[in-house]
Amino acid sequence: MIHRQIHVVRLMVPIPDGLSYPDAAALPVGLITEHDALNQADFSAGQSVLIVGGTSSIGLVGIQLAKALGASTVIATTTSAGKRQALLDAGADVAIDTSDDDLVEGVLAATDGAGADITLDHVGGPQFESLPNATAIGGRIVSIGRLAGPGTGLDLDTIAFRRQKLIGTTFSIRTRTELGDVVAALTDQALPAAAEGKVTARVDSVYTPEKASEAAEKLRANGATGKIVISFADAHTGAAPAPAPVANFFGSIRQIGYVVNDIEASMAGFVQAGIGPWFYLKDVKPGDFTYHGEPSDMTMDVAVANSGDIQIELISPTNDAPSMYKDFLDAGHEGVQQWRIGRRTTRISTTARWPPDSPSDRKAASAARTAGSPTSPPKPIPEPSSRSATSVAPKPSSSD
Repeated sequence: MIHRQIHVVRLMVPIPDGLSYPDAAALPVGLITEHDALNQADFSAGQSVLIVGGTSSIGLVGIQLAKALGASTVIATTTSAGKRQALLDAGADVAIDTSDDDLVEGVLAATDGAGADITLDHVGGPQFESLPNATAIGGRIVSIGRLAGPGTGLDLDTIAFRRQKLIGTTFSIRTRTELGDVVAALTDQALPAAAEGKVTARVDSVYTPEKASEAAEKLRANGATGKIVISFADAHTGAAPAPAPVANFFGSIRQIGYVVNDIEASMAGFVQAGIGPWFYLKDVKPGDFTYHGEPSDMTMDVAVANSGDIQIELISPTNDAPSMYKDFLDAGHEGVQQWRIGRRTTRISTTARWPPDSPSDRKAASAARTAGSPTSPPKPIPEPSSRSATSVAPKPSSSD
């Protein structure tokens, strides 16, 4: 169990001081996407930027970010006259309604006939074929989204004669290392801009989970300008900041904690038993971790999955630093090491086979999928032996 702030998690984005929870939820995807796209396009201060699909939640972040990083001119598009002002409010120098205005003519007029140095496109579809003519000689076009569909027509002569670069980008097939590099790149300029309020989340509306279908309908109807947020903060229907959550991801629900040698094999076994998907972090180092009163540089792989109201946690130590998890494995044990009910934790020493490949092991996994007795671990797990030490103690407080 991770009780303290984790300092080395490359895929986490720190929340700037003063940012509300809805804004913190709405900002990272747009900030990461647009910053990465500008980096791939070799953006530098003083260049002009065209944001196609500017009233999307990501596009609105792109407008602000380009201005914050020193773009000379930011041009943004919408297909709705009623949303044009939102582009200007976000910092665009020129707003083009492509349902009424010619995109190429508008961009050329705003750039003294040169075209935009960089075009970030979130729309795709038929309109994409006009972008080379709206982009400068030697310019870069980055295809980020395909809201209007993946199909388009392109005059390759135009791209060749104008010596342009066409860049496609997505996060869906990048490795964990590549995504970590993208997040780390925010540190120098993007996160400071967010902390200073130069880049903010544009939240259209906040819905409770019970009204998620209404949020989906608004999204389908293209009725949102910015991000729609589903808030799980109890009774949070008013202005930010949201109240503190009643329960965090790691607390108040029932939890079974396993310590294992091969965490990926264990996840695979649980998936076969119907438990997943898994949130998986490698080489986590808890901050200020101590064991038997002494500091320890323990690192571990951690995987977490929720099944009903039971949370399954897998931990596998990845170095030889002292910890209760290493001692557990060194003693020849593997399997359930603790379970938690509310704020009380029970640690045990026992053994089990993972992945659960026998009928009895699958029965144990099945018990983890259902809401069992709140005062005992799943019955198929063997009871501690007479040599095992069992302790019950309050959950340590989190340092974050």
